[in-house]
Amino acid sequence: MRKIVNREDKIIINYSQSKGGKQCSFNLVFPYINDTEIDVALVAEQSDSGEWNPLKAIIDKEETTADEEEAAKDLADLTWHIYSRKERKKLLPPVVNLWEEGNLIIAACLSGKYGEKFFTAKQQENLEKEVLNSDRLICWWPD
Repeated sequence: MRKIVNREDKIIINYSQSKGGKQCSFNLVFPYINDTEIDVALVAEQSDSGEWNPLKAIIDKEETTADEEEAAKDLADLTWHIYSRKERKKLLPPVVNLWEEGNLIIAACLSGKYGEKFFTAKQQENLEKEVLNSDRLICWWPD
């Protein structure tokens, strides 16, 4: 389990250590269960080769309508993929949610421990349309 730090006004989920690259923060609103939302800033670092590495997610307690501690546990279990729009055919584990930020796509995905097949985000959206509960998120998480 990733380290979760609970502060008065925020919860920090640490994914990895910085290696000194260029850092960027992405402000995301994450749809969550029971029509609640998680207001999260994802801090990532770009390597010299252009790859993005998520460093931490910071949940804003004031703006989040979900139970912050439960949401933090669920976010700690996700893997994040940040890639260029040019890489639209990138294979991903089951996608929980997607955001487009400038020329980047940010995908929150289930971790590999679930052992699911990898598909592109578009293929996963098409699969969603074929299921009965198509009003749900791309992936049926965190049920």
